Amino acid sequence: MKKIPLIFAGIFLPGISHAHVKWFVESEEIIPKETVHFSLNDPFVLTWIFLIFGIIILSYYLEKQLINPY
Repeated sequence: MKKIPLIFAGIFLPGISHAHVKWFVESEEIIPKETVHFSLNDPFVLTWIFLIFGIIILSYYLEKQLINPY
């Protein structure tokens, strides 16, 4: 029976938070020049993607090579 309030909270909370943003930010105040758009082909995005994958591969390699003391 406790699942019913959780279901209602999951349905209505995103709408409440979206309305909260609408209260404080008028659409006329958003300047298009201040909005930054990224694409997957940007060098900045590609650099971070390769860096993250490199860290994941390095951590996997180190996990297999290092001795587990436990």
